[in-house]
Amino acid sequence: MDVDIQLTRKHRENLSLGEYVTGCARRLGIYCKRTLDRPSSNSSPNGAFCWAFQRHPIFSWFHLACLGLKWQERTSYHKVRMDWMLHAPREFRLWFLRGLADSDGDVHFRDKSVDITTSPNTGFVKALLDSLNVHCVVRFTRGHGAITIRADQAMRIAIFNPEVNTYRRELLEKLVGASVYPRRWPSWLEEKVGHLG
Repeated sequence: MDVDIQLTRKHRENLSLGEYVTGCARRLGIYCKRTLDRPSSNSSPNGAFCWAFQRHPIFSWFHLACLGLKWQERTSYHKVRMDWMLHAPREFRLWFLRGLADSDGDVHFRDKSVDITTSPNTGFVKALLDSLNVHCVVRFTRGHGAITIRADQAMRIAIFNPEVNTYRRELLEKLVGASVYPRRWPSWLEEKVGHLG
């Protein structure tokens, strides 16, 4: 099984994220190296930072035993069978969720929320969040499932990797730390505006 990582060069922080992931793989005894960046193209205007991993039996074990998939099944099209994760220690569940958010998450300023694209595993991700007492909303757009979490709750559980300063994490920190101004004018300003009318 071949494994590689390609992260857009649009966000320079992705270089650190890729190095973090390969560092975790090296701790498992898996050799991996940085390869030539993918150049810009029509389908990928920013190009990508790239890493390649050596073939290793542990990837087969991850696929079959941990994800619960058959050999020919892929997470993009088939549901994982990972109910065991719902009973794993809290910290393991959090780190699994962070991996999902770092790869498939988005921060939305307008809604003050974080979305994670979850198809075809929306039910499993919802159950995982429920096991962590995190309220979420499931939505489907054009047949694709996503989970939405309020920004303050996402920040509380550090939904994006707390050890790597990614652009998504920075956006969430800015959003949660932003000053919120009341929609109504203060009474003294209303009085002044009233005198002008």
